Amino acid sequence: MHRTFPRLVLCGAFVALLVPLLHTQSLAQTPAPPPVPCDSTFASSDQANQKYGCAVRYRGTTNDTYRLDGVYEAVQITGRCGSTCGEWYWVFDNVPAGIRTLTFKGHSLQNAYTLEYRLCDPSTHCPSTPDQLPCPTNVYAPADTIRTGPDQIITAPLPSNGNTSRVCVLVEAQGKPGSCSVQDQVYVDYLEISTCPEAEGPPETQ
Repeated sequence: MHRTFPRLVLCGAFVALLVPLLHTQSLAQTPAPPPVPCDSTFASSDQANQKYGCAVRYRGTTNDTYRLDGVYEAVQITGRCGSTCGEWYWVFDNVPAGIRTLTFKGHSLQNAYTLEYRLCDPSTHCPSTPDQLPCPTNVYAPADTIRTGPDQIITAPLPSNGNTSRVCVLVEAQGKPGSCSVQDQVYVDYLEISTCPEAEGPPETQ
């Protein structure tokens, strides 16, 4: 008399192993959803803070901050005002509401600088007077620190009040007033506000 039970057990075990494998292959073949596109906003202009008018553009232009390519805009903020440090800001118009990430790539030569921002639209009462155009002279919030040495990449989240707005980004020397007499420049390779999360960082090439 033939015994068929062991063979049935083997077949059952084989099917039990095969089903999870087929399920895994099916999941692996499911295409990933397309990435959500990010909106990028670049500075439309930049200039010295009117409150301390002694900062100057040392080289390059605003356009040199649009690409991650090693071509810099440089601004000289200290060493021109004596006991007072200059300040410099970039103007970002029509920045979308929602997730906002400020990305900076660059460095300074001598001093450390605070990278700061301020949101400007009717809900924030900014600017409050015509002489504060295109950006106000004070009440900025810190985002991060620009340091000396090789280029550093800063990605800092910015708040959003639910409105498309102007965002002003300013650099201010640390260690004042002692640092003000030291001639120094801040070199900016890339400066952007995007709707990407903070972890995205700048693109490798543009």
